[in-house]
Amino acid sequence: MLEEVKSLWCKVESTQHSGEPKFHSWFKQHLGQVMKENVIAPIRQIAGLGSPPEFYTQNVAECCNSMIKGDAGTKMEWSDFCVSVQETAEQQEREVKKAVHQMGEYRLAPEFKHLEVRADKWLKMTNAQREAHIHRCFSNPLDRLGQSDDVEVESISEEGESKLSVRYEDCGITTVSRSNLKQMWSSATKILTLDRGIMQVPWDDTSSQKLVFDGSDKEPCHVQVSGAAIKCACPKYKSAMMCSHSLAVAEHELCLPQFLALIRKRKKLPDPYLLVGENLPRSAGKKGAPRKGKANETQQPLMIIRNRSSTTTSSTRGTFASTVSDSVTSPSATLPSTISDNTASVSNAEDSIAAATALVALSGSQPSNDNFSIRELAGTQVRVCYGCGGIIRIPPAVPPPPHDLCIVNREYRVYRKPDGTVHITNDRQNCHYHLNPRCVKMKHGDFIPSMLNVPHMLKPKLTAVHWEWLTNEFEMFL
Repeated sequence: MLEEVKSLWCKVESTQHSGEPKFHSWFKQHLGQVMKENVIAPIRQIAGLGSPPEFYTQNVAECCNSMIKGDAGTKMEWSDFCVSVQETAEQQEREVKKAVHQMGEYRLAPEFKHLEVRADKWLKMTNAQREAHIHRCFSNPLDRLGQSDDVEVESISEEGESKLSVRYEDCGITTVSRSNLKQMWSSATKILTLDRGIMQVPWDDTSSQKLVFDGSDKEPCHVQVSGAAIKCACPKYKSAMMCSHSLAVAEHELCLPQFLALIRKRKKLPDPYLLVGENLPRSAGKKGAPRKGKANETQQPLMIIRNRSSTTTSSTRGTFASTVSDSVTSPSATLPSTISDNTASVSNAEDSIAAATALVALSGSQPSNDNFSIRELAGTQVRVCYGCGGIIRIPPAVPPPPHDLCIVNREYRVYRKPDGTVHITNDRQNCHYHLNPRCVKMKHGDFIPSMLNVPHMLKPKLTAVHWEWLTNEFEMFL
């Protein structure tokens, strides 16, 4: 195969460089055999890359972001993404465990061959021995490549007086990664070496509150101490249940071993959402400004009418009942000027309903008969008749004809709250009635049944039963 392309390669090389062509001989000597054993189509097909085989690349293996995106798939919520990342990490951990005892598709790098166990020896080990060896492998730091485990780990700090009494390698914390533990120990050591790195709150006489300064531009963290139970207000503590501030205070209070023992006893695992969202801005995932439009405005009722016996109101509000009574007899009257804060009081429950009805009438909200129309019950959530207060139907059940229809009208709806106050909606809403003129006349005495509107889209669906009912009850004819 290489001899067939020799003349072409030499011709191309001669046009680019002077002298004798050397690329073909170099390629044949150094890469020819590698290409035959790994790249040609039959080899890729045997490796399971399909037929015809796809090209194999290491881009995904070398790009952690691509691996996470490949496992996560489409867009998802933060909580679901954290779970996906956790599953990816656990899968990688299982592969590493299998590589330790020469199983699976991966093997340990040459620098970590001293941690490898033969498969036959692994089978003879007990579960406790296996777990101990796996723990030993995962606790082996990456900065000790090629070194045996009996080599003494260098201390984080070269100054003996500032070292923590417990090394991060011996803390026994398994819920936090080794790199994070090392960073916490290093920051705690820095805090202990700072002048006034740990200070007592001036107004605290019990010495249970500390201010910890880590030397950065950030404000000191507030740490609470209750024996060996130490809590910090920083985001790191909220996510990992320990931080450099709490470690430094525990060492300062001479209770670091007890503090670490309490952390090991906790059954609550770190929250992955807090770990991911530690440095996110407060406005992450939120709109920068409130949504505009009438639909997003907070709707307030047009009027709230309270019973005078249950609420204490001013004398100005007390004049509302008599003012409304006078206004009911005078259709040309205007709204009382005393109603300025959308709240008024009446003497009893009957007066409250009458006042609400009068207010609707005075505001010019009485609709004409042309607004009453017929509507199908199917596909709606209509339940109660606004006129008689009876049940129209219980969704999703639909009564048989002709009661599978109802009357709908847009009007200011009057309703009563559980506290006894009567409210009037701020805008017109759909109010539904039984397909019966008597129900409509309970709210609108001047309703003319024969003026009921039948939508053009609904007429083809009306049956003889419907038309018979409309003829007898509403004096409407086909």
